[in-house]
Amino acid sequence: MNDNIEIRGASENNLKHIDVTIPKGKLVVFAGVSGSGKSSLAFDTVAVESEREWQQSYPLFLRNKMPHYDRPKVDEIRNLTPAIVVDQRAIGANTRSTVGTAVDVAPLLRLLFSRVGEPSAGGSMAYSFNHPAGMCPDCTGVGERLELIEESMFDPDKTLAEGAILFSQFSAGWQTHLYQNNPLLDPDKKLRDFTSEEWDTLKYGSKEPVKVGIKSNNTGRVDMVEYEGVFPRFERVYMKRDITKLKKGLQDEIMSHVRRGACRTCGGRD
Repeated sequence: MNDNIEIRGASENNLKHIDVTIPKGKLVVFAGVSGSGKSSLAFDTVAVESEREWQQSYPLFLRNKMPHYDRPKVDEIRNLTPAIVVDQRAIGANTRSTVGTAVDVAPLLRLLFSRVGEPSAGGSMAYSFNHPAGMCPDCTGVGERLELIEESMFDPDKTLAEGAILFSQFSAGWQTHLYQNNPLLDPDKKLRDFTSEEWDTLKYGSKEPVKVGIKSNNTGRVDMVEYEGVFPRFERVYMKRDITKLKKGLQDEIMSHVRRGACRTCGGRD
């Protein structure tokens, strides 16, 4: 095998019909001032032609599903091997980001397994942890579960009116009235004195649907809102969503009330 990649007559973008010999198996740096053609040579010529030639080995069906690359403006490239382009952008902190999604190989793997895998799970979406057809129903494809630390949510020596719910979003603003105005709960009674039924109502919700009146501080209007226990509300609003877009302080507070572990259903694989 030839030890060099031979490029002749590269004219992509601002390249001026240049000839370059790139040694294989070595660390090669394209250096130069801004606009000198570094990216045009590395990405728009070498990488594009490598991807284009690689795609020619795929069946037509697969090629039609993949990005299309025109041949770069170059007279000849010899001894070219497959190229891997690493994106220079910072990888996002989304909980669903993986190596496969970051380098765009995940869609190709899904397509491969859906077409030639035996036994087959179905179409390509059946192999996606971001699609209902393929994700674990318990962890929704994240691979881990957040478990609520129940004892961290309350101060039993306080009343609801005194701020016994320790999660700030439930102890301030209109949401605090969801619990203080519940006719089944005494807002001036210390939580340690609650009966087991009152505790269940506070934590998990009432056995029968209960409407709670919440008065707007701006308009004075009273809206009737269906009561929801602290635990199911916290899980629905904060544990079953991507919290990375929330303010850092709120993220930290949420995480102080939960513990992280592998999903018990899929073992963290889906």
